[in-house]
Amino acid sequence: GGAVAGPVAFGCRLCTARRTGAAGRAVLYAPRWNRVCTRHGRWLLDADADQPHEHLDVRRLPEVVVARLRWAGVARRAVRAGAEPERVFALAYAVVARWWE
Repeated sequence: GGAVAGPVAFGCRLCTARRTGAAGRAVLYAPRWNRVCTRHGRWLLDADADQPHEHLDVRRLPEVVVARLRWAGVARRAVRAGAEPERVFALAYAVVARWWE
């Protein structure tokens, strides 16, 4: 799906159950900066065919939820400065991923 329609992530099973009344796997098309379920504290992972995990529990990392909530402001400032929000996120992601390694 990601090659055809864009980035694909697993959906939050708890949100899916709340909305549909049935617990089940769901996928959504969402860019990486929009993959934190702020309600349940889950970082939703890429929906790859061989991915065994659907999310990471970030409930004990409140800074992740705060960063997700602040993203809209960051994106607006990026546009005003003449930068594409996607590139700003990609740079931040690269810095964090490199630090992680």
